[in-house]
Order: sequence, then C-alpha cells, then structure tokens
Amino acid sequence: MSEDQRPPDDSESTRLSSRVLLVTGIAAPIVLGLAVFLGGSMYPGYSHVSQFISELGATGAPFPTVLNFGGLIPAGALTVAFALAMYWRYRSGTVLALSTAFVALAGLSQLIAGVFPCDPGCSFEAMSRSAQIHALAGFAASFSRAVAPLLFGVANRAKHARRFWSSLLLGVGALVALAVGSQQGADSPFIGVLQRLHVAFFFTWVVIVAIVGAAQPRSQ
Repeated sequence: MSEDQRPPDDSESTRLSSRVLLVTGIAAPIVLGLAVFLGGSMYPGYSHVSQFISELGATGAPFPTVLNFGGLIPAGALTVAFALAMYWRYRSGTVLALSTAFVALAGLSQLIAGVFPCDPGCSFEAMSRSAQIHALAGFAASFSRAVAPLLFGVANRAKHARRFWSSLLLGVGALVALAVGSQQGADSPFIGVLQRLHVAFFFTWVVIVAIVGAAQPRSQ
C-alpha cells in the first residue's frame, strides 16, 4: 500500500474529530439561538416567556422559514455531526456510546421538527399529520436532551469527577425543566421559559463537551 493510500493515523483522526467536535458543538446553539431571536423579533406580539419556540415556525406564522430552515434544520444537522465527532473522540464503552446516540437522536428529531411544523399556536387539538410528526419529534428531542448528559456523566464517574458532576447537574437541570413544563402543560404562562431553560441546559453541556474534548488527548 502506498503512503497516499494509508488510512490516517490515530493522531490525525483525533485532531479531525476534535475540530469537528468544537465547531459543531459551538455552532449548533448559536445558529438556533439566532434563529429564535430573529424569528421572535419578526413575530408581532410573540412572547419568549409564554410561547413555545416551535410557534415561530408553525403553519401560518409570519416568517416560519426563519426558525425552521434557519434554525431547527441546520442546528439539528450540526448536532448530529457533533454526536458523530463525539463518538469518535470519546470511544470508550457502551454507556458513552448510548450518550452519543441520544445526542444524535436529539439532533435528528430537531431536524425533523423543522421539516414538519406544528399547527398554528402549536395546538394539540385536532392535529394535522405534520403537527403529529412535529410533536413526536419534539418529545424525542426533549427526552434525549435530558438523558444524553446523564449517561455521559455516568460513563465518566470513575475517572473524571468534573465531567461527572457538570454532566449530572446539567442533565438534571434539563430533566427538571422538562418535567415541570410537562406538568404545567402548554397553557402555563411560563412554558416558553421552561422550554428555553431545558434547551439551554443541554446546549451548555454540548459546548462544555466540545471545548474539553477539543483541548484534551483522546486517551483522557
């Protein structure tokens, strides 16, 4: 086999996965955050406190493509890419592999939610087929955002105390925000805040994993 035909060595693949990890892990929340901010500013009377993020991209919304094609779809694709780089970067055990799988599921579900928008107001009554798919994707994404950090923490509990505690706290935060929002229901005057907290906990963890993973050798 010639030199040009040889597969990249582990150091080269590690550097590549670290760069992908860093870029996608930081870009995904920025892309989504900008789309939510811009979409909200173009939606008369929209409240980030009491309304779902998905309402910005719902059928009949003023500018649904801003959220769907400018936020949910690209941020979802970036999250999937982050999951693949994360798997390559932290290859060590079944639990960690499950964590990366849930990260990928969160990204894929978010992407699907952008392709299939909810009905006006994201109502759960007499839902269209698109709204049903959106709701299922949203549930899968929300569940995955809470589980992925917790599993990552479990996978690092023996050797990396900081990874364990940061992942545990952010995972619990995402889970609590999801549970409280589910308990209060869509009519809660703070459902928008709870949903954004849930997403923020997850993406804070993503950014931390991206920065730490890019800075340290794979063996760590």
